[in-house]
Amino acid sequence: MARSPKVEGLTTSTISARSPVVPLAGSAAGFVSRTLAMAIDLGVIVFAIVMGAVLGAALQLVLPHWSWLSTAIPAGIAAVSTFIPFAYFFALVAVTGRTIGKSVMGIRVVAADGRRLSASRSLLRTIGYLVSLLPLFAGFVWVLFDRDRRGWHDHLAGSRVVYEPAERDRA
Repeated sequence: MARSPKVEGLTTSTISARSPVVPLAGSAAGFVSRTLAMAIDLGVIVFAIVMGAVLGAALQLVLPHWSWLSTAIPAGIAAVSTFIPFAYFFALVAVTGRTIGKSVMGIRVVAADGRRLSASRSLLRTIGYLVSLLPLFAGFVWVLFDRDRRGWHDHLAGSRVVYEPAERDRA
């Protein structure tokens, strides 16, 4: 019976059992990776909105005699807060192909043919988030059932979310 060679007290069979499974670069990103990326992105968006509200409150404290600020600042924060998520998802995907959450999770948005997603397709994909969101998140859950792991917004924009190659693969 052949024994596995020992490496620093571990056998090769235990090393391979402890090695993480790395998804194949370019393969469709799964539901869990995409959901965790979205959670990170929503955290970034909420942080930005809260910081805007804190800045608005600080302005009201510094300039208390400007009574119009008491209504203008909350109205301005509400208006800007409406567009922050839209701008965040559109701009980052259009420019870099990924959001902060997608970057952390090692995934990227590409066109269905694997090329870079155009700005117009990124805009369409961002608008498509509303289509995916409104019927109880059904368009996002669709990733679980779709053969290519694409949500409704991906189908609408002709995009897909894929795993990026690891750093060692890029060299």
